[in-house]
Amino acid sequence: MKYLCYDKTQLMRFFLLGLLEVLVITLKAQHKTYSVGAISAAHPLAVEAGVEMLRRGGNAIDAAVAVHFALAAVYQVAGNIAGGGFAVVHIPEGQVLALDFRETAPMAATADMYLDSNGKPIKRASLDGAPSVGIPGTVAGMKMLHDSLGCVSWQECLQPAIELAKGHKLTKYMADHWNNNAKEMLRINGQLPSFLNLYVPFKEGDWLVQTELAETLESIAVFGSDSFYLGTFAQQMAEFLKSKGGRHTHEDFALYRALWRKPQLISYRGYSIYTMPLPSAGGIGLHQFLKMAELLCFNRVKPYTVKYAHFFAEMAKRVYADRQRYLGDPMAVDQIEIQKIQSEKYLKSRAASISKRRITPSDELGASQSGKIESFQTTHYCTADSSGLIVSITTTLNGYFGSKLYYKGMFFNNEMDDFSTAPGHSNQFGLPYSEVNKVRPGHRMLSSMSPTIVVKDGKPIAALGTPGGSTIITNVFQVIELMIRGWGLQSAIDQKKLHAQWLPEDLIVEKGALTPKKLRKLSRMGYNVQEIEQIGIFNGIEIQDKKMIPAADFHRKGNSAAGGL
Repeated sequence: MKYLCYDKTQLMRFFLLGLLEVLVITLKAQHKTYSVGAISAAHPLAVEAGVEMLRRGGNAIDAAVAVHFALAAVYQVAGNIAGGGFAVVHIPEGQVLALDFRETAPMAATADMYLDSNGKPIKRASLDGAPSVGIPGTVAGMKMLHDSLGCVSWQECLQPAIELAKGHKLTKYMADHWNNNAKEMLRINGQLPSFLNLYVPFKEGDWLVQTELAETLESIAVFGSDSFYLGTFAQQMAEFLKSKGGRHTHEDFALYRALWRKPQLISYRGYSIYTMPLPSAGGIGLHQFLKMAELLCFNRVKPYTVKYAHFFAEMAKRVYADRQRYLGDPMAVDQIEIQKIQSEKYLKSRAASISKRRITPSDELGASQSGKIESFQTTHYCTADSSGLIVSITTTLNGYFGSKLYYKGMFFNNEMDDFSTAPGHSNQFGLPYSEVNKVRPGHRMLSSMSPTIVVKDGKPIAALGTPGGSTIITNVFQVIELMIRGWGLQSAIDQKKLHAQWLPEDLIVEKGALTPKKLRKLSRMGYNVQEIEQIGIFNGIEIQDKKMIPAADFHRKGNSAAGGL
């Protein structure tokens, strides 16, 4: 079997060109190093909340909990109390842990709950309001994380978020999001939160006071996760959701559990990459991506050339075709098939089927259907301290402000749309129907979130991740692959990105990633090229000889920030 490798002259030319690119990009990205601890998150006030925990003698776990709840107060578009997510944690002894606090379907959920009497999808039923809400996992996940290794009290970790809920200045980014979503919030809720006014839009610098959120956070701080899942508040949430058309019960909340899982371990060019297993598609997807890249000598292809874009898109097409066919909640998948699609034999066959010049038609990889990517929202943050404790967390409400259903200061998720809700129907990320990922009571919907920690010679060198819906896996792959080429984490984050998936059949290009000439060549090859403004909002931390260098998407739209002690 012949793979796409190069002779010594080509290798030397690529090496010199790549070295020049690395030097230029590195000179543009000089960032601070920290020795006590570092934070990277989607909002500067959330970063400061994490730093405050470090000042109080807390560790990376304490900082992560503080960051998470601070994001619920200042980055409500994705930061959350009534959402969920995944955490990958490196502990000082060297072990890596994976925590699943993904949402679950209510026990009364059914596979046909989003279909009308004629079997047709009900418009936006899985996206808006109570029917779209999964049982939240955030509070259980944060409490379990804190109870495992935290050293500052739970109440202290939530205090920065409580203060931010009582009042903080809006950034332009968040002011715009509130203004852009206010009409939908009014439509779904019948009224707006007291701090929102449809006719007096927010502007940068306005003081936002969220009294209800502060009260909810104070209750969680004092009474812990039991108050959210077992007490009066849980009963009230269930009754509220049911009154709005949901199928939720108090028992659904009482049954919820965050789960420790064995992390997905990927070996790639001498590095150990730890990320999430199912119900995240990220772990298996990254495994397939990186193993095919290794077989195709992808590291020898000059980044962001036509050849690079073509091989990237072909690998992505295979990763996402397998995602649709095989992946879902661990309780629903065929474990023999899961082992098969990660095997060396299978991936050699997948890599060998990639042509240098021909685009593989999607219907060669499975029955095709139309789809459209409509959303990219989630958020990611990382924390680290000098002991070697490192946390990488991706968390989400799914869409912007989730279901947009507001209750006592928080927005409920709309994660039910991450299930496959109707044959022939794609979700908001353009991902087509999958039998294995159909709605099942109590199950966890498939995700793309891929919080990751990279280890070399037994020592962690980076924690990283990004929002972006179905673009998460491809974005994380590109950053890891470039970082391992020697670019450095910040340089890899700064690089413009590409995205492709099995369906829809588009090659999505972040503006500036490829020259017009390259775009024309790809179009002539048969690619449907779509240029967009932005892919993801990356956050990460690089570790060099116990020095921590937080990295973030400083140049993309958003409030991404980094800091430390």
